[in-house]
Amino acid sequence: MNETSSQRATLKKGINKIGFFCLAFGAMIGVGWVTAMGPWLKTAGPIGASIGFAIGGTLILFIGLCYAEVTAMLPVSGGEVAYAYKAYDTSKSFTVGWFLAFGYISVSAFEAISIGKITSYLFPTIDRWPLYSINGDQIYGTHLLLALMFVSLITWINYVGVQGSMRFQIYLTIAFLFIVLCVVLVGFYKSDINNLKPYFAQSGELGVIGGIIGVFATVPFWLVGFDTIPQGAEEAKASITHRTIGLLIIISIVAAVLFYILLIISSSMVGNWQSLLNEELFTAKSFEIAFQSQWVVDG
Repeated sequence: MNETSSQRATLKKGINKIGFFCLAFGAMIGVGWVTAMGPWLKTAGPIGASIGFAIGGTLILFIGLCYAEVTAMLPVSGGEVAYAYKAYDTSKSFTVGWFLAFGYISVSAFEAISIGKITSYLFPTIDRWPLYSINGDQIYGTHLLLALMFVSLITWINYVGVQGSMRFQIYLTIAFLFIVLCVVLVGFYKSDINNLKPYFAQSGELGVIGGIIGVFATVPFWLVGFDTIPQGAEEAKASITHRTIGLLIIISIVAAVLFYILLIISSSMVGNWQSLLNEELFTAKSFEIAFQSQWVVDG
């Protein structure tokens, strides 16, 4: 192999601090929680679900610390795949890569479903071309088309390069945070703390503990995304130190956990949370009550 072919290509250094944070935080919050809020509360109750997220988030934080240390040692693109390759060999990194791919695909499925659910809530007339049903939920062709359109759009944005992806994520995350912050503040303003009662839900033989464990077990799924920082570490601007990159991993995890807990508490305080559990979209209905408008739920 000659010298030219053995040289490793270099990547453009273009991601700044805000870009890294928005990439990770935006990936962790997504929109899947819109459809999951009801099941969380049904399983553990508002305080139980919050405790589950707090405990799960703390454990993820320790994992984030490990990522921060390894990222400082190996600030290259590829993240976990590169770490496995460095520590073991090609076969191990190959396996890690595929498991990561399966994880991302599973998260994308929830995000895609949520797009159809939210749009259907705002525009019920789009429920066309019923195809089949799963557990009593009707699947419509229009929902699948919407999901494919949005997934294709996000795929294209990421494919054209990190600069475009970073800008898109920054704008989207800032706009999304602004809308959600307004919703949460109005939720707290028009809420009653007594609506949080009962604070916990009973789940199986373990009761309250079982409910907390039920939510806790799903937390790693909802916090997938902080690893976008290690994967893009090689494209960090020269002014960003390795220590700063590691710190951004921790900050993004803490911010995402607080985001979920604030949403759980604020949406549960708007009305009697138990009476809203039968609604198709718990979060949407609770803030529809707070704002007395159906349109605010499309954050």
